[in-house]
Order: sequence, then structure tokens, then C-alpha cells
Amino acid sequence: AGVLSLRLGGMRRVLCIDAARRRVTVEPGLSLRELRRVLAAHDLTVGSWPMLLEQTVGGATLGAGSHGSAPRDGTLADAVVALELRCGAGRRVSLSEEGGAGGEA
Repeated sequence: AGVLSLRLGGMRRVLCIDAARRRVTVEPGLSLRELRRVLAAHDLTVGSWPMLLEQTVGGATLGAGSHGSAPRDGTLADAVVALELRCGAGRRVSLSEEGGAGGEA
């Protein structure tokens, strides 16, 4: 069995900032350092940041499971309220706190 590693550095856009709802939508290749800069510009942050800010959002929250942690604030992954995944055949799967799991062919 082989190992597949994806480099998502080309997917690093901020897609949406909703300061009123305190939510941002970003692509998985955005670095945590850049995410922190973008959030600060809108007077937003997450409760706890990992030490290594060069990690990407996708890698830190899903791939490596790395996290900042604080008893009161939780981990970086605790700040994720929704995500969209693409399966190997291209099928999109959306997961969210509000809507649970959904998908489309």
C-alpha cells in the first residue's frame, strides 16, 4: 500500500468573512499565520492557536490534528463549524454543526 500526500498550498484564498456571525470561510492551504492576520483585521480570533503558524488550516485541523489547547477555549479544530470534502471520485461531502452530513454526487 502506498501513501498519498496532497499539497494544498495553491488553495489559500479567504472566500468569505462574516464578522457579524464571527465566521470565515477559507481554503485548506491558507497558513495559520495568514488566517490570524485576516481575522485580526476584522477584530476576530480563535481561542487558542497552535505554536507552529506555518501549518495550513487543512493540515492543522484535519491532517495532523495539531492544535493549540486551552481548557476554556478548546482546540483549533473546535472552532470549525463546517467543512467541505472531496472524495477520490470527486463527490462533494459537506459537514456542519447546523446541518449534519450531506453530500452530492
